[in-house]
Amino acid sequence: MFKFGSDLIDFLGFGVDRKAHDEHDHDHDHKHDDNDDDDDDCCDKDERVITKIEEMESYCKPLIFLQFNGQANKKDDTDSNKGAETFNIGVYLRELDAIIRQHPDPTKFDATDPVILAIIRKIADKRHRSEEQEEKCFKRLVRDAKRFTKIYRERAEKFPKSPVSEALMHNDYWGTRQQLLSGKVICDWLSEDDKPPMDPIFGVLMNPTAGRVGPGDSGWLHNILYDNSGEWAHHSAVHDAFGYLINFHEIGPGYNYMYRSFFDKDNPMAGQISGIEFWKKYVKEVELKLKVIENFKNI
Repeated sequence: MFKFGSDLIDFLGFGVDRKAHDEHDHDHDHKHDDNDDDDDDCCDKDERVITKIEEMESYCKPLIFLQFNGQANKKDDTDSNKGAETFNIGVYLRELDAIIRQHPDPTKFDATDPVILAIIRKIADKRHRSEEQEEKCFKRLVRDAKRFTKIYRERAEKFPKSPVSEALMHNDYWGTRQQLLSGKVICDWLSEDDKPPMDPIFGVLMNPTAGRVGPGDSGWLHNILYDNSGEWAHHSAVHDAFGYLINFHEIGPGYNYMYRSFFDKDNPMAGQISGIEFWKKYVKEVELKLKVIENFKNI
């Protein structure tokens, strides 16, 4: 399946081989590299790119181990909430999304509206971490709702022709591990330096379709290539998140998150091959280590 997928994106022109990096030295900004000086004589461009790649790999690797409290999916079906309890986190996120889209003036939207907070309280019942009570989780989500309000209004003012993200028509995707993973990446990179990131649910509300294989709310391509917790799943989660961040907030590395593409960082064709290549290698490493651990337990 991986070879078929690689051949497909090669055919469509969605990326380049990492070897191209040696011939093309496009330098892309990292979240913490806003003050980089391209003329800095102390460090050549290749070294800066290698450093950025290492930093990105360090950020991405822990993502593979994440599960989210309240995620509305089974372990072997990480992109579908089918079979989840009737009132699951996906149902509540879908309700919030509908309220957001129906607001008459996105520049005045307020996520601390009582109707919204009532839904957020229901989410807290599913979302609270093992070390926190439901009430503490609710307070944390309310705090994040205030930050979400500010960011959402700023986005609406900046993009008056498209103040809301693309609608998600695949309703079984709401609240899944895959959707929340992409939402986490969005929130991680929208965070202020002195504050913890917003809860992933707010990243989901920023861009509900993020994490599906293919453009936007894709269907057939996602169904063909999605591999549950493999390279396609993780690449799609971060690729979509970084693409959203660069295009709507001018933050992060953009689609070319592994810094090895011909294309510009705001071009969705960037970063496809290098991203898949990274995740394929790393997923195999993790699977091998897990097998070794399991065998050790059985001795």
